[in-house]
Amino acid sequence: MNKFKKVLKEINKHKNFLITSHINPEGDSIGSQLAFLYLLKVMGKNARILNSGKPGPKYKFLPNSKKILTKINKDTRYDAICFLDCADIKRIGGIYEVIDLSKPKINIDHHLSNKRFGNVNLIDSRASSTAEILYILFKEAKVKINKETAICLYTAILTDTGSFNYSNVTSFTHKVVSHLIDAGVDTNNIYKKVYEEISPSAMRLLGSALSTLKLSPNKRIAWMQITKDMLKKCGAGLGEQENFINFPRSIKGVKIAILFTEIAPGKIKVNLRSNDDIDVNEIASHFGGGGHRKASGCTIKGSLAEAKKKVLSEIKIAPFAFPNGAYTKCRI
Repeated sequence: MNKFKKVLKEINKHKNFLITSHINPEGDSIGSQLAFLYLLKVMGKNARILNSGKPGPKYKFLPNSKKILTKINKDTRYDAICFLDCADIKRIGGIYEVIDLSKPKINIDHHLSNKRFGNVNLIDSRASSTAEILYILFKEAKVKINKETAICLYTAILTDTGSFNYSNVTSFTHKVVSHLIDAGVDTNNIYKKVYEEISPSAMRLLGSALSTLKLSPNKRIAWMQITKDMLKKCGAGLGEQENFINFPRSIKGVKIAILFTEIAPGKIKVNLRSNDDIDVNEIASHFGGGGHRKASGCTIKGSLAEAKKKVLSEIKIAPFAFPNGAYTKCRI
Protein backbone atom coordinates (compact mmCIF):
# COMPACT_ATOMS: atom_id res chain seq x y z
CA MET A 1 0.00 0.00 0.00
CA ASN A 2 1.48 3.36 -0.99
CA LYS A 3 1.68 6.25 1.49
CA PHE A 4 -1.25 8.11 -0.09
CA LYS A 5 -3.54 5.11 0.27
CA LYS A 6 -2.46 4.80 3.91
CA VAL A 7 -3.65 8.35 4.54
CA LEU A 8 -6.97 7.69 2.82
CA LYS A 9 -7.40 4.47 4.78
CA GLU A 10 -6.82 6.39 8.03
CA ILE A 11 -9.30 9.09 6.98
CA ASN A 12 -11.93 6.45 6.28
CA LYS A 13 -11.61 5.15 9.85
CA HIS A 14 -12.97 8.39 11.33
CA LYS A 15 -15.90 10.77 10.98
CA ASN A 16 -14.88 14.02 12.70
CA PHE A 17 -11.59 15.80 12.06
CA LEU A 18 -9.61 18.76 13.33
CA ILE A 19 -7.19 20.41 10.89
CA THR A 20 -4.30 22.58 12.07
CA SER A 21 -0.91 23.95 11.05
CA HIS A 22 2.06 25.95 12.28
CA ILE A 23 2.00 29.38 13.94
CA ASN A 24 2.07 32.48 11.72
CA PRO A 25 0.58 30.53 8.77
CA GLU A 26 1.61 31.56 5.27
CA GLY A 27 0.27 30.71 1.83
CA ASP A 28 1.07 27.01 1.72
CA SER A 29 -0.25 26.44 5.23
CA ILE A 30 -3.52 28.28 4.67
CA GLY A 31 -4.17 27.11 1.12
CA SER A 32 -3.42 23.48 1.99
CA GLN A 33 -5.70 23.50 5.03
CA LEU A 34 -8.61 24.93 3.04
CA ALA A 35 -8.07 22.42 0.23
CA PHE A 36 -7.93 19.54 2.71
CA LEU A 37 -11.12 20.78 4.35
CA TYR A 38 -12.86 20.41 0.97
CA LEU A 39 -11.39 16.92 0.43
CA LEU A 40 -12.73 15.71 3.77
CA LYS A 41 -16.14 17.23 3.05
CA VAL A 42 -16.40 15.40 -0.29
CA MET A 43 -15.37 12.19 1.47
CA GLY A 44 -18.38 12.61 3.77
CA LYS A 45 -16.45 13.78 6.83
CA ASN A 46 -17.00 16.61 9.31
CA ALA A 47 -13.99 18.88 9.78
CA ARG A 48 -12.90 22.16 11.32
CA ILE A 49 -9.73 24.19 10.88
CA LEU A 50 -8.18 25.44 14.12
CA ASN A 51 -5.06 27.65 14.06
CA SER A 52 -3.30 29.75 16.66
CA GLY A 53 -3.97 32.86 14.57
CA LYS A 54 -6.08 34.16 11.69
CA PRO A 55 -4.70 34.32 8.13
CA GLY A 56 -2.88 37.52 7.20
CA PRO A 57 -4.92 40.19 5.37
CA LYS A 58 -3.59 39.25 1.93
CA TYR A 59 -4.98 35.72 2.22
CA LYS A 60 -8.53 36.72 3.07
CA PHE A 61 -9.45 36.39 -0.61
CA LEU A 62 -9.05 32.62 -0.41
CA PRO A 63 -12.40 30.80 -0.57
CA ASN A 64 -13.67 29.78 2.89
CA SER A 65 -10.82 31.54 4.73
CA LYS A 66 -13.42 32.77 7.24
CA LYS A 67 -13.92 29.16 8.33
CA ILE A 68 -10.49 29.15 9.97
CA LEU A 69 -11.07 29.19 13.73
CA THR A 70 -8.77 30.30 16.55
CA LYS A 71 -10.93 28.91 19.36
CA ILE A 72 -13.10 25.82 19.86
CA ASN A 73 -15.51 24.71 22.52
CA LYS A 74 -14.28 22.10 24.97
CA ASP A 75 -17.09 19.80 23.89
CA THR A 76 -16.15 19.96 20.18
CA ARG A 77 -15.97 16.39 18.85
CA TYR A 78 -13.10 15.16 16.73
CA ASP A 79 -11.80 11.64 16.21
CA ALA A 80 -8.48 12.53 14.56
CA ILE A 81 -6.20 15.52 14.02
CA CYS A 82 -4.66 16.45 10.66
CA PHE A 83 -1.43 18.47 10.67
CA LEU A 84 -0.60 20.18 7.39
CA ASP A 85 2.68 21.91 6.51
CA CYS A 86 3.89 21.48 10.08
CA ALA A 87 7.35 19.99 10.64
CA ASP A 88 7.12 19.85 14.43
CA ILE A 89 3.98 19.23 16.48
CA LYS A 90 5.06 21.92 18.96
CA ARG A 91 4.99 24.53 16.18
CA ILE A 92 1.18 24.74 16.33
CA GLY A 93 1.57 27.32 19.10
CA GLY A 94 -1.09 27.68 21.78
CA ILE A 95 -3.22 25.03 20.06
CA TYR A 96 -0.76 22.47 21.45
CA GLU A 97 -2.14 23.07 24.96
CA VAL A 98 -5.80 22.99 23.87
CA ILE A 99 -6.30 19.91 21.70
CA ASP A 100 -6.26 16.25 22.68
CA LEU A 101 -2.97 14.95 21.27
CA SER A 102 -3.83 11.39 22.24
CA LYS A 103 -6.13 11.30 19.19
CA PRO A 104 -4.84 9.68 15.98
CA LYS A 105 -2.63 12.11 14.07
CA ILE A 106 -2.26 12.47 10.29
CA ASN A 107 0.89 14.39 9.34
CA ILE A 108 1.17 15.76 5.77
CA ASP A 109 4.17 17.93 4.97
CA HIS A 110 7.11 18.63 2.65
CA HIS A 111 9.71 19.94 5.11
CA LEU A 112 13.05 18.13 5.24
CA SER A 113 13.07 18.67 9.02
CA ASN A 114 9.68 17.02 9.68
CA LYS A 115 9.81 14.94 12.87
CA ARG A 116 7.25 12.38 11.64
CA PHE A 117 5.14 12.68 14.76
CA GLY A 118 1.95 11.31 13.20
CA ASN A 119 0.37 7.90 13.46
CA VAL A 120 0.35 8.22 9.68
CA ASN A 121 3.00 10.37 7.99
CA LEU A 122 2.84 11.57 4.39
CA ILE A 123 6.13 13.44 4.00
CA ASP A 124 7.89 14.30 0.74
CA SER A 125 10.73 16.81 1.03
CA ARG A 126 11.13 16.76 -2.76
CA ALA A 127 7.70 18.34 -3.24
CA SER A 128 7.56 22.07 -3.85
CA SER A 129 4.88 22.48 -1.22
CA THR A 130 2.37 20.66 0.93
CA ALA A 131 -0.23 21.64 -1.64
CA GLU A 132 1.62 19.67 -4.31
CA ILE A 133 1.36 16.56 -2.11
CA LEU A 134 -2.35 17.23 -1.59
CA TYR A 135 -2.88 17.42 -5.34
CA ILE A 136 -1.71 13.80 -5.60
CA LEU A 137 -3.90 12.86 -2.63
CA PHE A 138 -6.93 14.29 -4.44
CA LYS A 139 -6.06 12.12 -7.45
CA GLU A 140 -5.65 9.01 -5.28
CA ALA A 141 -9.02 9.72 -3.64
CA LYS A 142 -10.59 10.27 -7.08
CA VAL A 143 -11.97 13.62 -5.89
CA LYS A 144 -12.31 16.29 -8.56
CA ILE A 145 -10.68 19.60 -7.69
CA ASN A 146 -13.25 22.39 -8.06
CA LYS A 147 -12.40 26.02 -8.85
CA GLU A 148 -12.37 27.20 -5.22
CA THR A 149 -10.01 24.42 -4.17
CA ALA A 150 -7.81 25.02 -7.22
CA ILE A 151 -7.43 28.65 -6.11
CA CYS A 152 -6.28 27.51 -2.66
CA LEU A 153 -3.81 24.96 -4.03
CA TYR A 154 -2.42 27.34 -6.65
CA THR A 155 -1.90 30.11 -4.08
CA ALA A 156 -0.12 27.66 -1.79
CA ILE A 157 2.26 26.54 -4.54
CA LEU A 158 2.80 30.08 -5.85
CA THR A 159 3.90 31.40 -2.46
CA ASP A 160 6.05 28.43 -1.40
CA THR A 161 7.99 28.48 -4.66
CA GLY A 162 8.60 32.24 -4.70
CA SER A 163 6.45 32.62 -7.82
CA PHE A 164 8.05 29.48 -9.29
CA ASN A 165 11.58 30.91 -8.90
CA TYR A 166 12.95 28.64 -6.17
CA SER A 167 14.94 25.46 -6.73
CA ASN A 168 12.09 23.36 -5.29
CA VAL A 169 10.16 23.80 -8.56
CA THR A 170 10.12 20.72 -10.81
CA SER A 171 8.48 19.80 -14.09
CA PHE A 172 5.80 18.04 -12.03
CA THR A 173 5.10 21.31 -10.19
CA HIS A 174 4.31 22.95 -13.51
CA LYS A 175 2.11 20.03 -14.54
CA VAL A 176 0.12 20.40 -11.32
CA VAL A 177 -0.24 24.13 -11.86
CA SER A 178 -1.42 23.63 -15.46
CA HIS A 179 -4.23 21.38 -14.20
CA LEU A 180 -5.20 23.96 -11.57
CA ILE A 181 -5.34 26.67 -14.22
CA ASP A 182 -7.58 24.41 -16.30
CA ALA A 183 -9.86 24.19 -13.24
CA GLY A 184 -10.48 27.93 -13.49
CA VAL A 185 -7.68 29.68 -11.59
CA ASP A 186 -7.12 33.32 -12.54
CA THR A 187 -3.35 33.47 -12.09
CA ASN A 188 -3.06 37.21 -12.67
CA ASN A 189 -5.65 38.02 -10.02
CA ILE A 190 -3.99 35.77 -7.43
CA TYR A 191 -0.56 37.29 -8.10
CA LYS A 192 -2.00 40.77 -7.57
CA LYS A 193 -3.73 39.73 -4.33
CA VAL A 194 -0.59 38.14 -2.90
CA TYR A 195 2.22 40.37 -4.16
CA GLU A 196 0.88 43.67 -5.46
CA GLU A 197 -1.93 44.72 -3.15
CA ILE A 198 0.39 45.78 -0.31
CA SER A 199 -1.21 47.55 2.61
CA PRO A 200 0.09 51.01 3.64
CA SER A 201 1.09 49.55 7.01
CA ALA A 202 3.15 46.80 5.35
CA MET A 203 4.86 49.35 3.12
CA ARG A 204 5.75 51.51 6.13
CA LEU A 205 7.04 48.43 7.93
CA LEU A 206 9.18 47.46 4.93
CA GLY A 207 10.76 50.92 4.95
CA SER A 208 11.55 50.61 8.66
CA ALA A 209 12.97 47.10 8.21
CA LEU A 210 15.18 48.13 5.29
CA SER A 211 16.64 50.91 7.42
CA THR A 212 18.05 48.22 9.74
CA LEU A 213 19.83 46.32 6.93
CA LYS A 214 23.32 45.15 7.86
CA LEU A 215 26.00 43.23 5.97
CA SER A 216 28.85 41.13 7.30
CA PRO A 217 32.35 42.45 6.48
CA ASN A 218 32.69 40.03 3.59
CA LYS A 219 29.18 40.94 2.40
CA ARG A 220 28.14 37.28 2.26
CA ILE A 221 25.53 37.60 5.01
CA ALA A 222 22.76 40.20 5.17
CA TRP A 223 20.18 40.70 7.90
CA MET A 224 17.32 42.96 8.94
CA GLN A 225 15.20 43.23 12.05
CA ILE A 226 11.62 44.08 13.00
CA THR A 227 10.73 45.06 16.55
CA LYS A 228 7.36 45.15 18.31
CA ASP A 229 7.74 48.93 18.45
CA MET A 230 8.18 49.08 14.67
CA LEU A 231 5.04 46.99 14.17
CA LYS A 232 3.08 49.29 16.48
CA LYS A 233 4.33 52.52 14.89
CA CYS A 234 3.55 51.25 11.39
CA GLY A 235 0.15 49.85 12.39
CA ALA A 236 1.22 46.48 11.02
CA GLY A 237 0.43 42.98 12.20
CA LEU A 238 2.58 39.88 12.31
CA GLY A 239 2.45 38.20 8.94
CA GLU A 240 2.70 41.38 6.88
CA GLN A 241 6.48 40.90 6.73
CA GLU A 242 6.20 37.50 5.04
CA ASN A 243 8.19 38.39 1.89
CA PHE A 244 10.61 40.92 3.39
CA ILE A 245 13.39 38.32 3.60
CA ASN A 246 13.67 38.41 -0.19
CA PHE A 247 15.17 41.92 -0.11
CA PRO A 248 18.42 41.09 1.71
CA ARG A 249 18.52 37.77 -0.17
CA SER A 250 18.54 39.59 -3.51
CA ILE A 251 21.68 41.65 -2.72
CA LYS A 252 24.54 40.77 -5.06
CA GLY A 253 27.06 38.47 -3.41
CA VAL A 254 24.89 37.58 -0.42
CA LYS A 255 24.90 33.87 0.44
CA ILE A 256 22.66 33.93 3.54
CA ALA A 257 19.83 36.36 4.36
CA ILE A 258 18.22 36.62 7.78
CA LEU A 259 15.15 38.41 9.11
CA PHE A 260 14.83 38.76 12.89
CA THR A 261 11.28 39.54 14.06
CA GLU A 262 10.31 40.25 17.65
CA ILE A 263 7.00 38.42 17.91
CA ALA A 264 6.67 38.82 21.69
CA PRO A 265 8.83 40.16 24.51
CA GLY A 266 11.83 37.85 24.72
CA LYS A 267 10.77 35.79 21.71
CA ILE A 268 12.43 36.26 18.31
CA LYS A 269 11.35 34.62 15.07
CA VAL A 270 14.27 33.98 12.72
CA ASN A 271 13.80 33.48 8.97
CA LEU A 272 16.77 32.18 6.99
CA ARG A 273 17.25 32.06 3.23
CA SER A 274 20.26 30.99 1.22
CA ASN A 275 21.73 31.19 -2.23
CA ASP A 276 24.17 28.77 -3.90
CA ASP A 277 22.48 25.77 -2.27
CA ILE A 278 23.92 26.48 1.18
CA ASP A 279 21.92 24.43 3.72
CA VAL A 280 20.37 26.84 6.25
CA ASN A 281 18.18 24.05 7.63
CA GLU A 282 21.29 23.03 9.58
CA ILE A 283 21.40 26.43 11.29
CA ALA A 284 17.66 26.46 12.10
CA SER A 285 17.86 22.91 13.44
CA HIS A 286 20.56 23.99 15.90
CA PHE A 287 17.95 26.25 17.51
CA GLY A 288 15.10 23.75 17.42
CA GLY A 289 13.66 24.93 14.11
CA GLY A 290 13.88 23.60 10.58
CA GLY A 291 12.48 23.72 7.08
CA HIS A 292 14.35 23.31 3.81
CA ARG A 293 17.92 23.58 2.56
CA LYS A 294 17.41 27.07 1.18
CA ALA A 295 14.53 28.32 3.34
CA SER A 296 14.26 27.62 7.03
CA GLY A 297 13.39 29.22 10.34
CA CYS A 298 13.33 28.97 14.11
CA THR A 299 12.25 30.83 17.23
CA ILE A 300 14.79 31.93 19.82
CA LYS A 301 14.11 33.05 23.37
CA GLY A 302 15.89 36.24 24.40
CA SER A 303 16.39 39.77 23.14
CA LEU A 304 16.99 40.74 19.52
CA ALA A 305 20.64 41.40 20.30
CA GLU A 306 21.01 37.95 21.86
CA ALA A 307 19.24 36.23 18.95
CA LYS A 308 21.45 37.97 16.39
CA LYS A 309 24.60 37.08 18.28
CA LYS A 310 23.59 33.42 18.57
CA VAL A 311 22.59 33.00 14.92
CA LEU A 312 25.51 34.91 13.43
CA SER A 313 27.95 33.05 15.67
CA GLU A 314 26.50 29.70 14.60
CA ILE A 315 26.78 30.66 10.92
CA LYS A 316 30.42 31.57 11.52
CA ILE A 317 31.36 28.11 12.79
CA ALA A 318 28.89 25.81 11.00
CA PRO A 319 30.01 23.72 8.02
CA PHE A 320 27.58 24.17 5.12
CA ALA A 321 26.96 21.12 2.97
CA PHE A 322 26.36 21.38 -0.74
CA PRO A 323 24.51 18.77 -2.85
CA ASN A 324 27.80 17.53 -4.36
CA GLY A 325 29.12 16.62 -0.92
CA ALA A 326 31.50 19.56 -0.66
CA TYR A 327 31.65 21.73 2.46
CA THR A 328 32.37 25.38 3.07
CA LYS A 329 32.57 27.61 6.10
CA CYS A 330 30.77 30.91 5.79
CA ARG A 331 32.84 33.11 8.08
CA ILE A 332 31.57 36.58 9.03
